[in-house]
Amino acid sequence: MTSFIKDTLSKEVPLDITPALATALIKLVRSYETFGTNIDAFTSPLLGVTTCVFRNVDRDAFFDLFSLDGDNIKRFMDAKVSGNKVFGISSNELLATLKTDLMTKRVNHISPNDVMCISNTDMRKIIHQIPSINESFQVLSDPFNVFSIWVTYNILHAKQLDDKIRYRAAISTLLLLQYKFFTSLVNYRFKYKANEATMSATYEQLSNKYYIKVYGNWKAVMEYQASSAISPNGIHAVTWEKFDKDEKILYIITDIQTRLRSMINIYCDEYYRVKAEGDTIGNYGTMGTDSEGELKVMANESGIDMAISGVYQDCMTVSRMIDYKALRLVSVLFSAIRTDQLKQLLIAFSEECVKMAKAGEEDKTYFDKETGEHLLIGGHILVMSIIQQSYRYCRNSGVNMSIPSAIIKCTKDVYTSSRISDPGINLVRNSVMHYVTTLQKSTRESTISALKAAFILYIVLLSLKYIH
Repeated sequence: MTSFIKDTLSKEVPLDITPALATALIKLVRSYETFGTNIDAFTSPLLGVTTCVFRNVDRDAFFDLFSLDGDNIKRFMDAKVSGNKVFGISSNELLATLKTDLMTKRVNHISPNDVMCISNTDMRKIIHQIPSINESFQVLSDPFNVFSIWVTYNILHAKQLDDKIRYRAAISTLLLLQYKFFTSLVNYRFKYKANEATMSATYEQLSNKYYIKVYGNWKAVMEYQASSAISPNGIHAVTWEKFDKDEKILYIITDIQTRLRSMINIYCDEYYRVKAEGDTIGNYGTMGTDSEGELKVMANESGIDMAISGVYQDCMTVSRMIDYKALRLVSVLFSAIRTDQLKQLLIAFSEECVKMAKAGEEDKTYFDKETGEHLLIGGHILVMSIIQQSYRYCRNSGVNMSIPSAIIKCTKDVYTSSRISDPGINLVRNSVMHYVTTLQKSTRESTISALKAAFILYIVLLSLKYIH
């Protein structure tokens, strides 16, 4: 079957992928990653918080790399450069090397038969010759996108490369392509920086069915996608092998971009939902101001006492106890429970608080001399201990108390961990477990464990309204 793409590019842009060129390509991508704050954005699980860019100079450097002749590639690879660098090379030094070599060739009028020169503009003209590429589709007709797939195909079929460098060079090429997509998609959606607290709350709400939760940062997600795209068992395996169907070749570009765009769109939808509903942890509580005028959770003793009093009064009335924003926010952090399950537990606890207050048992405790088991039974003493012990643990753990989301995250982590030996934390955990097993019907261990942590987290979240 005739492939216009393969036939045209083989004639106009023949590539000889040597080990030196493949290594230079890998270093080029590493250098791009370290420009500005790119690496911070790529190695973060958040979106729109840290700036990342893909400049024209980055695009041109990729094309220029394939315009170097063999001697200059080797000289470039052997050069000992200094300054700020990663893996022995900096972005500025790399670009300067490429540009100097290209200018020398152009000034000396080196024949195209001796050294191939290719640019973004050249590639656009070549694409114009290919009837199967519709130039009205920007992504599919973009010179960089098409050239990246052509380079990857040549890498995968380069006989001079060993398997390790072939794989790394192919991954690097598709990583750079995804970085181009990623920066464009994110910068379009966040023309101004996203609110970090809201974005952090959004990330916490995402379930493990999303790749960003599984892999922990965007670079790891994109590396996984690149690896899947070239997998011999993947959906593009036959295309990489034969490269003979134009629609399949172009589908590689579409597939890679669509997968990344879908992930970002879902993330953004969740972010704007959280932002619109005010479910962000950072905006939930009342914020105080420190001596330097910075927003801060004023977690001092008087503030905590006020929070204890306020939350306990909330617990005495069901209508005040159930805050639907807080309820939704806490529920989504635990996949093992439903919102209605947590709501019913909170209602039952509110009713118990009223009963014990009437009986004068709001600070009742229980101690078994034989087993040494100590439980907090009264509603007031339990609320007090949850807030006091949670804030104490957060402060002692070095949590930034100016970030409410950090307080919530630390609280969630400590009460869901099975390795904590802190006596105060364990007293709270055991006491809440007593309530959970008494006030609700589920016997599933995962549900009981999740309800325990969710109840504690809900009380701490309510406390943020009163700390000032």
